[in-house]
Amino acid sequence: RLAVGHLDTEYRDLSESALASGVRLENALVNAPDWTANLGLQHELNLRKGGRLSSILDIGWVDETWNDAVNSVQIRQDPYTEVNGSLAWRLPGQRWQLVAAVRNLLDETWLVTGNSAFDTAASYVEQVWSRPRQWELIVRYDFGS
Repeated sequence: RLAVGHLDTEYRDLSESALASGVRLENALVNAPDWTANLGLQHELNLRKGGRLSSILDIGWVDETWNDAVNSVQIRQDPYTEVNGSLAWRLPGQRWQLVAAVRNLLDETWLVTGNSAFDTAASYVEQVWSRPRQWELIVRYDFGS
């Protein structure tokens, strides 16, 4: 699976209060990267003695992102890539499944959102960062008919 997204966004008109707060027509919109892309690969393998192995690799890329309307450089996020993956084993009989998964496989860090008043008398910056690498082990049982 491959997906590519493109946003062609711009401000066309701004109120006086928006202009007074520092927003300009040439500013990028909040949380609206120009480009995004995702590649998902999945493979399934039926085992000789029954059961099935499934592997998934998911790679997502996000272009530069601004986290406020005035485009504060303190909370701008450079382009980043996130890699997730999983391996699932469905046991013979199809009722039990064991899954090992990892999110943020490369343990990258990116800015999720933020708030900046760096250029004011308050002079502060708040930043919310992505989670580090996360592992999960899942045991599932299908109670179906």
